[in-house]
Parts: sequence; C-alpha cells; structure tokens
Amino acid sequence: MKSINALRSGRVLSIDAFRGITFVAMIFVNELGGVSDITRWLKHMPADADAMSFPDIVFPAFLFIVGMAIPFSLNARIASGDDAWQLQKHVVYRALGLIVMGVFMVNAEAGFNAAAMPISIHVWSLLFYAAAFLIWGVFRFENPRVTRALRVTGVLLIVALAA
Repeated sequence: MKSINALRSGRVLSIDAFRGITFVAMIFVNELGGVSDITRWLKHMPADADAMSFPDIVFPAFLFIVGMAIPFSLNARIASGDDAWQLQKHVVYRALGLIVMGVFMVNAEAGFNAAAMPISIHVWSLLFYAAAFLIWGVFRFENPRVTRALRVTGVLLIVALAA
C-alpha cells in the first residue's frame, strides 16, 4: 500500500506543506509590523501579558518544523553515503552560512553608516543577495570549475561587502 504522505522524491508532503505555510505566515506577520490600527490578534502580545496572538506562534512553528525536518535530512545524507565526518562538515557549513547571512541581513536593516558607505544600502543588499546565491545556490554545470568559479566570486563579493 502506497503512503499518501510520501512523494516520489522521498520528501514528506506534510512537512513540506507545514514549512510552506510557516514561511507564508512569517512573511505575513513581518509585513504587519509597521501597520497601525490593526486588530489585536495580529499584533505581538506585550511581554508581560499572559496571552499569545497569531504572530507569537509563528516562530515556534518554524522551530518545530525545522526540528521535524532534521532527522529526515540527516537520514537522506546517510543513505546517499555520507559518513559522520561529512555530516559534521555539512552541518558546520550550513550553520556558518546561516550566521553570515544573518549578520549581513541585520546590518542591512540598521547596523550601517550611510555616510561611510561608497554605495547605497539598497545596492549593497542586492549585491549581498547575489553573493549569497552564488555561494549557497544549488546549480551544477558540466564543468565543475564553472561552479567553483561562481562560488569563489560570491565569497570575494561577500568579503568586499564586509570591508
């Protein structure tokens, strides 16, 4: 009997669906942050309130679904032949990537000195996202040197933006 929840790719449909709903909810509540005169259940509850609202459950939902996906991700890598060292290397690579992207994204919002920047923050942000795509994007060419050259270009761009 075929499971309804399993896709041909081996992915779990319910996890992918919940992840998608969570991402849409994150975008929705982040866009509401600057809106005034909205109903109370669409605002974060004050820290001293013994209550929760819709925006207050989005981040826990995100953490939940990330935690649910980790065993599937690790098992898929093990099934593809990765050993413990390769798994650790991959986890560290992903963690460092998320940290770097987080630092750049936070600084693009409020941690920059516009007078000291040779380009506008908007151009800087676009260049950062281009660099992130070049480094962490999933693309393969017949010649692996092309992929490596794109990743090196992305790293050099990140270094230039950090300077």
